[in-house]
Amino acid sequence: MTGTIDISPYVAPHGLQVDSKGTLYASCDLSRKLLVIDPKTKTITAAIDTEGIGHGAAVLPDGSKAYVANKNDRLFVSVIDIKARKMTGKVDMPNGTQGITASPDGKRVLAVDYRESKFVVIDTATEKIVDTVAVEQNRTGPFRVKYSPDGSRLVTCDSQAGLANIFNTADLHGKQTVLTVGRTPFGIAFSADSKTALVSNHGDGTISVIDVPAGKVVNSFKAGTGIETLSYF
Repeated sequence: MTGTIDISPYVAPHGLQVDSKGTLYASCDLSRKLLVIDPKTKTITAAIDTEGIGHGAAVLPDGSKAYVANKNDRLFVSVIDIKARKMTGKVDMPNGTQGITASPDGKRVLAVDYRESKFVVIDTATEKIVDTVAVEQNRTGPFRVKYSPDGSRLVTCDSQAGLANIFNTADLHGKQTVLTVGRTPFGIAFSADSKTALVSNHGDGTISVIDVPAGKVVNSFKAGTGIETLSYF
């Protein structure tokens, strides 16, 4: 460990994000805030109202906007203008949402339906939903969704069924590769070359290693108890 950032009086940070300039963001669900943090000085530079209990966040790579997923107390995605330091819009999600991610080019944000096995595609230029995609074999909306760094693939994980789905982003309605991973998968991380995805299995304390081009699980190893999220660095 190299340091600790004190975010008090705000509590319950969840969706940690970093933009292309290295600025850190945290959605504090119980505080209903999106924090903007300077990691060099370890200080909060802004605390922006989100209205809802934001569990996850997606920040566009250029740091211009953020999208905060409100699980079930406010049935919308909060749209945040980071430069203006305020919430500027809402994208309706009638069943709520938890998993959320931005495409590497910043043109799309995907928000997972909290109840049904599907996600919506939001055009970040218009803040409109432009597509809805079904997720095969899932029992409910996926817990997490994440783009590969090169933008060519998308992985979701279903915490109830123990599945990971791989999508080709060139055709989100095309064939999906559905893989069995560990029990209660919660987090997804991609290697920099986009060829390997790791899935953290909260329920059995394992990491599933996925060969993305081959579309198969190639390894699984023990990694501790209650793993919720993970990342390459």
